[in-house]
Amino acid sequence: MRICLSVLNLSGENLLISKHFGETGNFVLIDSGTGQDTVYPASALPCRGPCACRIPLRQDDAYDAVICQAIGPRELAEMRRQGIPVYLTTETTPEAALQRWRENRLVPAQRGRCLKNRRSAAQLKP
Repeated sequence: MRICLSVLNLSGENLLISKHFGETGNFVLIDSGTGQDTVYPASALPCRGPCACRIPLRQDDAYDAVICQAIGPRELAEMRRQGIPVYLTTETTPEAALQRWRENRLVPAQRGRCLKNRRSAAQLKP
């Protein structure tokens, strides 16, 4: 299964999960079977919510699930429409979040939360 996570940085060994799914526009796909990760591009268009988050580029069968700390209501609705489960975590690293997912300890997102005005000007640049 390919899992999409939004991370704060793409360089270095210590990836950190962003506090909001589209907060940075840096996405990593991790294959839950092999552990292999790949950088995944953001769409040129942000979501339509007030937070103007970046979203993963939509391609058929690109990812099977999302793990995040928070996600906006419009993006959550779009994921549901496509049949992509979204799981919430309080973990800060992808490895810890994936371990919780493997243990079946992550809860599916029931409601979206838009974290308006959270990003700095530097984070808004793609």
